[in-house]
Amino acid sequence: MRKNAQAYCLNKAIRLTTPSDETYTNLYQGLADCYNLAQKPKEQIQALLEQYKYDKNNHQLLFTIGRIDQDALEDMSRAKKYLEMFMATRPEKQTKEEDPEGTISASLYNVAERRLDAIRKELFFREGVPSKMIINNKEYKAVN
Repeated sequence: MRKNAQAYCLNKAIRLTTPSDETYTNLYQGLADCYNLAQKPKEQIQALLEQYKYDKNNHQLLFTIGRIDQDALEDMSRAKKYLEMFMATRPEKQTKEEDPEGTISASLYNVAERRLDAIRKELFFREGVPSKMIINNKEYKAVN
């Protein structure tokens, strides 16, 4: 019986000293908010990426990272990457007007689509024709 009590106490101590994923999520969300207020977008993105490690279902974080990359850092390649990752989370049955899952607003996906269109146009004029493009989760290759 004594061994079971010791194991119980040690397991309880581990639970009490190891923060839950929810705690990490809240801490990194607060850190990202602090960096946002301090106007430190690179640090804000790092905090959001850490938050996403513990909150993998919060796909809106991908949109936020892409938006910060696009607006604050003007890193269009990274913005495109994260906005495409966000768009890949759109439920297949979701139309542009409704969100059957009730999770992420359909309008946020529409905003992401418009941002991606703007980024693709800007990258096209900066870099020329890409060898491949992904539009609505379909890959298209350039014809030479």
